[in-house]
Amino acid sequence: MHPYATNSTERTDVLVWLFVPVTLATIFVLWLFGEILGKFDFSPPIWLQALVGGPSATVSLWLAYHQLESSWWKNRPLRWLLGIKLPDIEGEWKVEGRTSHEGDGLRFNPWDATVTIAQTWTEISVYLDAPESFSKSLNAVFAVKQEGGLSVLTYEYESTSRPTAPPTMLDHHGVTRLTLKPLPKGLHYLDGDYYSDPKVRGNYGTMKLKRV
Repeated sequence: MHPYATNSTERTDVLVWLFVPVTLATIFVLWLFGEILGKFDFSPPIWLQALVGGPSATVSLWLAYHQLESSWWKNRPLRWLLGIKLPDIEGEWKVEGRTSHEGDGLRFNPWDATVTIAQTWTEISVYLDAPESFSKSLNAVFAVKQEGGLSVLTYEYESTSRPTAPPTMLDHHGVTRLTLKPLPKGLHYLDGDYYSDPKVRGNYGTMKLKRV
């Protein structure tokens, strides 16, 4: 997986929202622990409280951010509470593609593939598995609420030909741009286009991705 950029400011805003409750919760736990120790006639000195309190708050904040990065950001109540807008598109997608390769300029040849997307709050990986080649994303930008309020994922990919591919299927780099569009019952699909390195292949086409 690799990091991806976004136009949303949520990644910095959420740190502020996390800092206050996590710090207060840590202070409360330490106070409660001190009260328990006090019942045994032991009162920790100030230097020990400071030595334990500072690192404890830091570790608690790091743990909370780590959980948010890996899984909490997908939780609907937390997304609403923290103002998280980045869409969750992790999963397997079926691709219906059209390519200009060997076309006549008026029609596009169909192709099928499977795309597997792994995603956290700050990292993503787009892997495309086709009969004659496979590709993986190298970098990406996820722009939130762009065209008509829709989110757009743009990524550069590296495509590698399989040994059984025809000679015209060369290894190359390209760019894909996909718009996340709504379906009934809260579902979504990805729709967009792509183009490959003009010095190597110079092809372009369209892609429509539906969740498996």
